[in-house]
Amino acid sequence: GQDTLTIRGDVELHKGLVELDIKESEKNLLLYPNLREEPPFVQYFVNVSIPGNFYVRSEAPFNSFEIQISGNLNIIQEAKSPLEIFGTLNVLQGKYFQFEDFDIREGRVEFVNPKELPELNLLAETKKYGYVFQLKVKGRLNNPEKEIRIFDTQTNTDVTYLYPETKDRLALLLFGTTFEQLTKGTGNLLLDKGQQVVNQTLIAQIERETRRFIGLDQLRLETKQDLIDFRNWRLNNGLEESTLSMGKYITSNLYLEYKTRLTSAGLPGLGSLPAPQLSWEAGNQLYMEYRINRNWSVSTLYEKTLEGHDRVKIDISWRWEF
Repeated sequence: GQDTLTIRGDVELHKGLVELDIKESEKNLLLYPNLREEPPFVQYFVNVSIPGNFYVRSEAPFNSFEIQISGNLNIIQEAKSPLEIFGTLNVLQGKYFQFEDFDIREGRVEFVNPKELPELNLLAETKKYGYVFQLKVKGRLNNPEKEIRIFDTQTNTDVTYLYPETKDRLALLLFGTTFEQLTKGTGNLLLDKGQQVVNQTLIAQIERETRRFIGLDQLRLETKQDLIDFRNWRLNNGLEESTLSMGKYITSNLYLEYKTRLTSAGLPGLGSLPAPQLSWEAGNQLYMEYRINRNWSVSTLYEKTLEGHDRVKIDISWRWEF
């Protein structure tokens, strides 16, 4: 009627970043403002398309993640009715932190019930101590259930049954030993693990702040040694074996990433602190991905190997969503 303004159409989000506050989102969902009871009313019928260059980050304790998503959402709000969101977002890549960083292999974010937060369904992995630790995350976004399964890397068999108690699975993930063995000699193990956790947190913070400052979409620092040697309270000298990856979406469909080894040449005024090597040296890598559409993408990788050879790789990726 003439007392109602209708907004209808299609929106495509080519790029975006959401810093998610789960507690605040849940509070807003449950305590949304009072609905307008007098005209003019506003109603929405909007279809939102996300091609892929869209990130969601959460730093909530025990529910920390960073994911890249794509998909479609339907946003509906009829006159004098609450806002409703329906649809499914596919997780293209990302990390989930559960005492360790897990690389997400596949996942979905499903908006099923508009009166509740969306459902999270993730499968992530990490490799340590000769095992593949598989993390399944499923449930409402604010409090999903998590399960860790363990696979032997040599035989690819599920050995979770050997560690029926959660405390043993976590001890194996964190320290490479069972909980009982851990309690018999905690000194060096706990010290080393505490140092590792602090270094992982420090690296994650450096990546996050640097990414914000210089406007990159991806920035990863991969180290074979800890960033800081807490036993001697100094920067580690072995960081020249580390790599720095910097990625940026040039357009909404074209992604470019440069990976370089850190050298021990140092930075002015900072002694032997490793620095990025921007010239084309052994170990450097250039990666490019072009998304043709939501289901098809082409990627190519050019790398100078440590032996000094050139390596070129071309992949064509196809995915079917149902």
